[in-house]
Amino acid sequence: MVVRFSNNFVSEIRSLADRGGDAAREALVRALLDERPRVAREARHALARAFVLPRGRLLRLYRIAWQRHTRAQVLALLARGERGASMASLLEAAAMGDPVMLPQVCEHLGRWLDVWAPLPGRSVAQLTEAFRRAERVLPDAVAERMRNYLRGLHGVRVAAPTPARKGRRRARSQREGGVYLRGRTVRRSYELAPSWRAVVWAAVWY
Repeated sequence: MVVRFSNNFVSEIRSLADRGGDAAREALVRALLDERPRVAREARHALARAFVLPRGRLLRLYRIAWQRHTRAQVLALLARGERGASMASLLEAAAMGDPVMLPQVCEHLGRWLDVWAPLPGRSVAQLTEAFRRAERVLPDAVAERMRNYLRGLHGVRVAAPTPARKGRRRARSQREGGVYLRGRTVRRSYELAPSWRAVVWAAVWY
């Protein structure tokens, strides 16, 4: 679908978003490349509201786009969504080495870094690798904030056991001769004798 937007582009873009489907999505992606910044901005709002674009595709679009306003809208889309994936995507964009867009990348990263929050282990690994590639181009202050954030992440165990996992762990501990106490498996063999409080608590709990 090739769409040439008129001066009434706001209603035309919103109509595409309401229509949905692959053709409308592709038309909105092409609108990000429009030479008019307001068209690209409206297309970004429509894409964010109605569609989810793969981050890999957004990064490829960022790489090939030559217009600054197009890159700015793509960065705004990369900054949306889940914390770890968003921060990693922004670092990937920074690693492409565009000094003109770097302040905007840092602004988006700064919003995520303003509030500390943990991440699952896989996201921590991806974020660490993305930071390794982008570290050389980041301003010192931003790089130091990222280092501090990653140090905190590496010291925190994020994934709490779900009820299903707790059930599996309880069954496994019973098969293996352990006692399951509030999310911890305590073996019946000790290097040191158990305290009387632990023994009494186990008896009361079960």
